[in-house]
Amino acid sequence: MTTVAEEQHIGLQAPAAGSWLQPATRAGLIDLAPFVASIIPFAMTIGATIAASQVDNLVGFLGAPMIIGGTSQLAAITLLDAGAAALGVVITALAINLRVAVYSAVLAPKFGVQPRWFRWAGAAMIVDQTFAVVDARIDEGRDPAWIRRYY
Repeated sequence: MTTVAEEQHIGLQAPAAGSWLQPATRAGLIDLAPFVASIIPFAMTIGATIAASQVDNLVGFLGAPMIIGGTSQLAAITLLDAGAAALGVVITALAINLRVAVYSAVLAPKFGVQPRWFRWAGAAMIVDQTFAVVDARIDEGRDPAWIRRYY
């Protein structure tokens, strides 16, 4: 038997009156909230590194949507600023981002019941934090639609 607080945390109850969030979406936001504390200073570190480097600011900031992984972006900016060869920068960024391939490989069998569009979109948008919370929740026996909204 679960308590009301537990049911609200795992998204078993309907949204509260006036709430526009689905229970699964709300549960995902609640589970990701602790990660925000680490993401903000890390993002500020990346921004400061870009600003302090000789790399053009536009190039540095455009790297975020292209590279996705903050660690890879930080390494790429640092290497470019140090004058490293472009091939070395690309290889380094790819090597750091290989962890995302591991995340995808772990989730692939569990996402087999999801629609193809979601498997492609989910794989493209996975980061460390989403992997951590989704992998912890996906084995709870939820229906595929709940997992999509949670993700």
